[in-house]
Amino acid sequence: MKDLIKKEIIIVASFVILCMLAYFKIPFTGVVAIFLFSLIIASLFYIWITNPIFKNNKLQVFLSLYYKMFFILALLFAIKDYPGKYLISAVALIGTVLYIIFNIVLIIKDKTDKSFIIIAILYIIFFSGFIVFVGY
Repeated sequence: MKDLIKKEIIIVASFVILCMLAYFKIPFTGVVAIFLFSLIIASLFYIWITNPIFKNNKLQVFLSLYYKMFFILALLFAIKDYPGKYLISAVALIGTVLYIIFNIVLIIKDKTDKSFIIIAILYIIFFSGFIVFVGY
């Protein structure tokens, strides 16, 4: 599990750094961020699907990828100031809250780890703060 989290942190942090460079108007970083978006999503899919957790609970993995994909997309929309950035941010927040509720139900049934909820809360805090910072 720790190896999975480290890989995910490296992937998402590199995209966030690239988006920050695009926000500060470094030449061509916005275009590179748009092209790397699909690569970031594909690499997140790869590291989660090749993980043994995928065999036990496929719905949990797909819901996790769903909210992470929308947070990364919302970050890209906020950086480039595309229309709909607040709508995508709201979908990401609603998806994450539903994911947290789903994991709480699984914890009550003793079928999952509490670290998934902590990761979801960290995504909410980090990406929401960054999107609000970029939006104003």
